[in-house]
Amino acid sequence: MLLCAALLLSACGNDAASESTSDDSALDPGRELSITNNDGQTLEARAWGTGNRYVVLAHMRPADMTSWFDFARLLADEGFTAIAFNFRGYGESGGEPGEFSVAADVRAVVDAAVAEGASAVFVIGASMGGTGAVAASASNDIAGTVTLSAPDEFEGVNAVGLAQFVTTPILLIAADEDGDAADDALAIASEASGETELVVLAGAQHGTNMFAEHGDEITAKILEFLEA
Repeated sequence: MLLCAALLLSACGNDAASESTSDDSALDPGRELSITNNDGQTLEARAWGTGNRYVVLAHMRPADMTSWFDFARLLADEGFTAIAFNFRGYGESGGEPGEFSVAADVRAVVDAAVAEGASAVFVIGASMGGTGAVAASASNDIAGTVTLSAPDEFEGVNAVGLAQFVTTPILLIAADEDGDAADDALAIASEASGETELVVLAGAQHGTNMFAEHGDEITAKILEFLEA
């Protein structure tokens, strides 16, 4: 499954932009959500599905929430409610570009899912979104956490240090030639208090860009994790 039709490398570290050139007009656009974070800023978000099990999807840099839209629709077809959102400084979300608070923003979306009546909330994050997902899982009742190429630390958020407080299962996925991504995933897994599973794939793709080479495998692994 390709999340994006074209993948563009950026100058922002290992994170790569994802840009779609396909016509999405016939696809379900999801319902618009407006979520307020702890700074009083509004986060732009969209949701798909009607299930009472929610999945929060956190994007990588410099991609935005659209990098998760295809997977969100797939999750909705599987009976979940999926919420993709823009971190502060992205899209129509409040805040300035480069003003990161990945843990607080993920927490805000988790809280919104709970307020909607979620019976269980999972968080899935790519790169910086994965670091934010681990941090949010350390202080929330999260059913499970999935990371794609999450750095061990991002803008002051230390995923390795916070992993000890995560008692629910974590699935960590990284590519073996993607810089330190596999080592960072192992470091997070080693410190986590709950069950962990580490999947290292061949290649150098980062975050949601790994779907380009390993879409079927990643999708199957995540769905298996969520159902378990």
